[in-house]
Amino acid sequence: MKNKSAKKGLNKIIDAHCHLFYQPSLSKCKKILLKSMKKYNISYGIFSLDATEVVLDDRDSSKAINTNWKKAFNIAINFKKHHKNLFALLWMKPKTTCKEDIPKIDQYIKKHLKYIKGLKFHPFLSQTKMSDEIIKPYIQIARKYKLPILVHTAQDEYSDISFLEKVAKKNKDVNFIAAHLNLLSDNQKAIEILERNSNIYGDTAWVDIKIIKQLKEKKLLHKIMFGSDNPVDGFDTLNNKMYQEYYKNSINLSSKEYNNLMFDNAKRIYKLNV
Repeated sequence: MKNKSAKKGLNKIIDAHCHLFYQPSLSKCKKILLKSMKKYNISYGIFSLDATEVVLDDRDSSKAINTNWKKAFNIAINFKKHHKNLFALLWMKPKTTCKEDIPKIDQYIKKHLKYIKGLKFHPFLSQTKMSDEIIKPYIQIARKYKLPILVHTAQDEYSDISFLEKVAKKNKDVNFIAAHLNLLSDNQKAIEILERNSNIYGDTAWVDIKIIKQLKEKKLLHKIMFGSDNPVDGFDTLNNKMYQEYYKNSINLSSKEYNNLMFDNAKRIYKLNV
């Protein structure tokens, strides 16, 4: 399906939630991401390299599990260096990274700061809640370098957005982005949490556009940004009916509202020089 966004007055799109992973291979995944961005007129992408800490059934995680934090960081940074329209988030491995490596991570980020736009956590794939004590040093690093933190949120025992809210309330000077607005739920808890926490934002990865209409009604459109999980669902992830509703602007946002959703909010929250 052809991208119809240009007909709605939209000049550029930032996909604020992209991935690199090891299926069918890392090199092929890189090509899929780049080609799909071109096909669907994505001007810029914010990506993280999957560094899962537990085994998945639906895709090969062995390489991600066996890649230590430094190697994972290097892969992400090197990919970003070769593509000016991509911005890197560093995926943290809190469960399997030893405490003694935290200062090394701090120094790595300091050295490569110009290439890094935030940190990424996936509580389910780390089997670690954001409210766990071992997350605290990473939040301190984010605070030190003024980096936002993208967090996978979903209705499960590790990823529920309520755990993120506990952390956000204790760290009000750090910005958090709730990926998926609590996946596998009706998103209502996520809306309430965005409403009462000034430092929690959200992205639209697998979020029905009707939820954006609700956010508009609550005057929360400044807290949400377009993101797709591309290419987790394959080359045509963005051809999913859910995302085509965003391309069509099916809820008839004004030109300003639509540009904020699809571009400006991500630019502002992630401090992108674009």
